Amino acid sequence: MNIKHPSSVLKRLTLIAVMLVSAVTVMPALANAAQANNETCDQISELAGLVMMARQEGLSAQEMLQVSSRVLEGYSDDYHHLVGVMVGDAFRVPRYVDDHNKQSEIADFSHQYYQSCQQVFSKR
Repeated sequence: MNIKHPSSVLKRLTLIAVMLVSAVTVMPALANAAQANNETCDQISELAGLVMMARQEGLSAQEMLQVSSRVLEGYSDDYHHLVGVMVGDAFRVPRYVDDHNKQSEIADFSHQYYQSCQQVFSKR
C-alpha cells in the first residue's frame, strides 16, 4: 500500500468504510457463523490497515472521522465508535518517514485488529 496523496487515501478509506458497512449488512445472510466471523474480522482488519495508512500518510484524525461519519450516517453508534477507537489507536503510533517502517506499522496495526476480532468471536 504505497499511497502518496492524502486524497487517494481518503478515497480508499471511504471505499473500505463502504465495504465494511456492506459486509456487516450481508453477514446475517451467511449460513456459516465461522465464515461470517472470519469475513467480519477481515473487513475490520482491512479498515484498520487503511486507518493506519491514512495516519502514516499524514491525514488528520479529524479528516478520518469526518469521512467515516459521512459514510456511516444512519448506522449504529457501534460503527462510529469502532472507527473512533481505530483512529485514536493509530495516533498513539508515530508517523514514520521511510516506507519500510510505514508498511510494517500498517501490517502490524491491521494484524492486531484481526487478532482482537478473532478473540471476541472465540469467547462467544
